Parts: sequence; structure tokens; C-alpha cells
Amino acid sequence: MKSELLQKWLGIPKESWPPDHYTLLGLSRGEADASHIERQVQDRMAALRCYQLSHPEEATEGMNRVAQAFVCLTQSGSRTAYDATLPAVPSTPAPPPALKRSIDDTVVGVPAPGPDWRAAPPPVRRSEVVARIPAPLTHVPASDDTVAENPVLTTTVDSELSIPVSVAKPAAPSRSSQIDVESELRHLAQRSTDAKSGLGTLEAIIDRVDRTRALLIAWERLGHFVRSPKRALKPKEEEELTRRWHALQAAIAEYPAFLAQPGKPGYRVTALGRLDAVAVLFRSMDEDQRRLLAADWLHAHHTLRLHRSFLRQQFKDARRRSKVGLGVRALRFLLNDHPFATSAVAFAILAFVVWARLQMN
Repeated sequence: MKSELLQKWLGIPKESWPPDHYTLLGLSRGEADASHIERQVQDRMAALRCYQLSHPEEATEGMNRVAQAFVCLTQSGSRTAYDATLPAVPSTPAPPPALKRSIDDTVVGVPAPGPDWRAAPPPVRRSEVVARIPAPLTHVPASDDTVAENPVLTTTVDSELSIPVSVAKPAAPSRSSQIDVESELRHLAQRSTDAKSGLGTLEAIIDRVDRTRALLIAWERLGHFVRSPKRALKPKEEEELTRRWHALQAAIAEYPAFLAQPGKPGYRVTALGRLDAVAVLFRSMDEDQRRLLAADWLHAHHTLRLHRSFLRQQFKDARRRSKVGLGVRALRFLLNDHPFATSAVAFAILAFVVWARLQMN
């Protein structure tokens, strides 16, 4: 009866049960747009939330399934590995050749009958698919300044599809992978367009510093719960976890897009916080899913600290400049942030000056 209710609530046909993650969320196979996936998850959560009082057990199971699908499909590595476990989509058969008829309406040109498919043995499905899933780190270090490493997990996915799940020990990360992660995070925090935009004036730098400090505080408070994959959530802590997640959502609103956007550090953490019953979903995660969440938290935390160091340098540079230097700096940042609009205004001013000179002559 439990599965029948979930099928009815989510609009999933009986023959498609148990559904794969794409069918569960109403997505096409191979969907990679994280924003679209998140919207579908929100819709499914809203549909299930209506039944939390009347059918709490079934609604909770449905939410857990949706949460697992969300965690799997929003990570490119785990999505690729999961896609490898799904059976191939049958191709549409070619239409049969048109039958030719003779003058006396006798059918001619009928192809010879093929082998009887009912007598053929059933197709063999692989019982285990091993895939390489890149995970950002093997463990969450105690130090906030440590950059997460980038090992490889060997796993199979989704026991409900009769595919056993096994997680092998992660391979030792190479030195080059650590350097790549550090370089990418540093580029996002200090050299990307989103990180540098809007810092043309001293007041803008101070405002960004204040917002970054507030975001770091909210991020670290949430980290008390999410930074350790093995930390169990106690029932009395659910309300506090939800409150800290909501505080994080408020602190990161309208923050520059180098953080917490699809494909950027912190997206998994913030996207999960936008879902209903976040504490229930958090408790339903297994250790591997918690490891990915902790890795995302740690990468975003390190990115924030790198951006804070960048802002300090920008502040010192602005303080050393004269009023003329501050004007030149503001103009340079304005040109970088809005090149087309600035160029259009400059061209209009130049045209006006030329017109005025012609009128004077």
C-alpha cells in the first residue's frame, strides 16, 4: 500500500515502480541542469508535504527518495556513474515496409518472418556496475585552512534497482589533484569576474567585507553539523539545524555568483537548505552522501576565506590611494563591470564635446 500511495501522489505508473531518479523527479534521462533538477525537487517535496499529517511514514519515505535523487543528480560524477547503471533506452523500431499488392489484391513483397523472440533467452542484466565517481575529499580535516583533496570512490548505485552497492577505499590523491583544487578555488575567489566586480570604491569594499564576514559566521555555524560525515543528528538538534540553514540562506542572498551557484562551491549545501523538511532529509543521507555534502561545505568555506584575504588586499590598496587615484580606480572598475554602458556614455560625452566645439566655431 505504501508504494501505491507514492505512485498516486507523484503520478508514477505502476509499471515504472521502483522508479529511477529521473522518473521520480519527472526529468528526462541525462538531465544535467542543476537549477531544473532543483525546481523539480521542490515540486515533489511540495506534493509530499501535503500528506505528512495523514500518512507520515509514506510521506517521509517519499521525501527520502527525492533527497537521494537530488544528491545523486546534482553531482556530475555521481550522476555519470548512476547513468551507467540504468538500462539502455530502447530505440524506436523502424516502421515495417509498406506492403505491395498485385492487381488481384494478392499481397506480395512480404518479408520473411524473423526469429521467434518468445523462444529466445531473456536479456542478461549486469548485476553490478562499477563506476568511478570523483569526490572532493576523503575526509573532512579539522583545520578550516586545509583544502579538500580529490580522490576517487568506486561504487555502484541504487539498491532498489537490484544493483548491489559497494564502496571501495578511496585511492590516495595525487599532489597534482590537490594543486588543481587549490588553483580552481583561488581563481574563483580572487580572479573571477564575479569576485572582482563591484569593488570600485572604498565603500563598496567595506560593504563586501561586512557581508563576507556575516556569511562566514553563518557558514561556520552550519559546519558544526555538516562538516563531519559521521556526526549523527540528534532529534533535539533538528530545530537548531533548520534555523542555522535558514540563517545561511539569508546571509548568502545576492552574494556574488562565484559561490553557491550551480557548478560552484557551496551549491549542494545551499540548495539542500532551500528544500522543505531539511532536517529530515539531512538525517536520511548515508555516509557517502554526507561526505559529498561535507566536501562541498569545506570547499565553499575555503573559497570564502580566500575571498576575504583578497578583500583585505583591495582595502589596503584603496586606502593608500589619493582622491585622484580613487577616481581612476573607480573608473577602471566601472569599465570592467559595465564595459558596454561605460563605452556608450564615453562616446556620448565625446560626441557632445565635438558638437559643442563645432557650434563655437
